[in-house]
Amino acid sequence: ELTYLTEIDQHDHFALGAILEDQPVGLGIARFIRLPDGTSAEAAIVVSDEVQGRGLGRLLLLRLCAAAAERGIERFRCEVLGSNTAMTGLLAQISPERTIEVEDGVMTIDLPLPNVTPSQPQVDHPQGSVFAFLRAAAQNLIEWTEAIRFWRRCSSDRPDGPTRRSAR
Repeated sequence: ELTYLTEIDQHDHFALGAILEDQPVGLGIARFIRLPDGTSAEAAIVVSDEVQGRGLGRLLLLRLCAAAAERGIERFRCEVLGSNTAMTGLLAQISPERTIEVEDGVMTIDLPLPNVTPSQPQVDHPQGSVFAFLRAAAQNLIEWTEAIRFWRRCSSDRPDGPTRRSAR
């Protein structure tokens, strides 16, 4: 199972993630694995508890959709717990035309990929500085590693040193 989830080729098995640069801490990961029909893939996203509700899952999903479309994928299949209303709501927003099957509290949702490219994210994103930063980085509008280094230099020049806000 570990091999199945970690040995990716970035074509049939694709993954992307979000991390904190100053600490090797993962914030989220999105991946797809092409199914035998060749045009659909099993997709999954996980976002760390401390950053949920801030738009990272949506950003990862849209970037995953764009990467899948670039690789000839037309549909995603997602298995979602029935209690995960945030994910079912997100999938409904990005692809209203979907089919849902429920078995033992798990929903299997099949959906066509929305027409999204990395340079054209969907509108109606949540607001907030973290999301705005991640969106700009995803669109390659900023060199995010330099932006983080600049922020660190600026905040370390302050008398009270760098400030860190809680992610919760």
